[in-house]
Amino acid sequence: MVDGADRRGSDPAYRGAADTLGYGKNNGAAQGWKGLGPAGSSSAQADNPAGFVAANLGQYGLNFDHFDVQGAEGGEAGHPGARFGTNTGAIALKGDKSGPSASQLTTFYNSLLYLAADLDDGSSTLQDGVTAGQGANDIALFEGFLNSATGSNRKSIWLSGDGIMQDGAFRTNPALYTFLTDNFGSDLTSDNYKAFSLSSRSTVGMTTSAPWAHPGRVYGVNHSCLVRLDVLSVVPTVDGAAEGAQYENLGPGPFTSSVYRPTGAGREYRTLIDGFDLANISGNYANLAAVLTQPENDNGRIAWFDDVVTNHFQLCARRGPIVGVGDVPGSNGGRFANRVLGTFPNPAFASQHVTLRFTLAQARPVTVRIYSVAGREVAKFDHKGVEGPNNVVWDGALSNGAKATPGVYFYRIDGPDFGKSTTAQKMILLSSN
Repeated sequence: MVDGADRRGSDPAYRGAADTLGYGKNNGAAQGWKGLGPAGSSSAQADNPAGFVAANLGQYGLNFDHFDVQGAEGGEAGHPGARFGTNTGAIALKGDKSGPSASQLTTFYNSLLYLAADLDDGSSTLQDGVTAGQGANDIALFEGFLNSATGSNRKSIWLSGDGIMQDGAFRTNPALYTFLTDNFGSDLTSDNYKAFSLSSRSTVGMTTSAPWAHPGRVYGVNHSCLVRLDVLSVVPTVDGAAEGAQYENLGPGPFTSSVYRPTGAGREYRTLIDGFDLANISGNYANLAAVLTQPENDNGRIAWFDDVVTNHFQLCARRGPIVGVGDVPGSNGGRFANRVLGTFPNPAFASQHVTLRFTLAQARPVTVRIYSVAGREVAKFDHKGVEGPNNVVWDGALSNGAKATPGVYFYRIDGPDFGKSTTAQKMILLSSN
């Protein structure tokens, strides 16, 4: 998952959908930290230890990796295709190695999502290595990724954002436009659905066309004056290219919103390009009329993400069908799962109290056991667990009446149906001297 629109605010919509569908940890945390609701400033939240999530260990997801294009609208370094940049003169032997090599991308990944939010030709999306300010060559990297696909190792790319196709159509260098038309089978009808539709409504509908998308599902689309969605068209000469979804037909349509390609003869990859940012999607609705009367929610984002990744790309990383809320992926997902979440603080001074954290799917009694580094149980106490988050404070008291000395300890939670989450978690106690 490449956030090609750093600071534009859309990344949480994609990560949130992935988390809810079981591709991530679904604890609201990115890189070991999560927001705790309204606060005076983001720094005030970041400094609150209650928002630290040690269990993430600095990773975004379980089944996806995340790549940030820092300051994306600046159009400079940090793109995935940075290694394909060509430097000349005094810096000919120097380069940016922040992006993956072609070998790394093709070896470790089968699907790639590039989100561009509201970026377009004004600030660029995918870099071509030729246009001024575009030292990286994302197009070469991504095209090689698709061409590496085989029958036993298929590849997929999803390009998502309000202005990727616009960027390709309006950019002087034709590399991006050619990449999109030839590989994705997409062209541009209009760079502004708001103006093209001649509608003053602030929300409109979107319906599905692709056989892999749930039939009859209706989405809501942000149609405010500040949102300039791309209206796409299918390139008829590109084998397999077809419309995936379309905006509500409010004028001289059609208003194609997505174009996809399945695998085909001699082509072992799948593609999708959206003319919209996932953050602008809401739903689901029973019909187009309901878009105007029912309140918005983010279920539409989750549903579209699920259709694309599960049905079109045919990934099976998560378990069970979509669930709207809850920590447990699957058709019978609950609000919470049995999970050991680590201690805080960790490390801690031996004189401090330590909070042992875990969640329970149901309220039930559990036993907290603490072990020495040698594996010997040194403390045990019962806890009347509640559904959801549980915090147990340990004052360092051992079963023999002594206090814990500095060193390495482990703790685990014993209770019904705790499964693999019972793996002991390490905590370190430091000397205060």
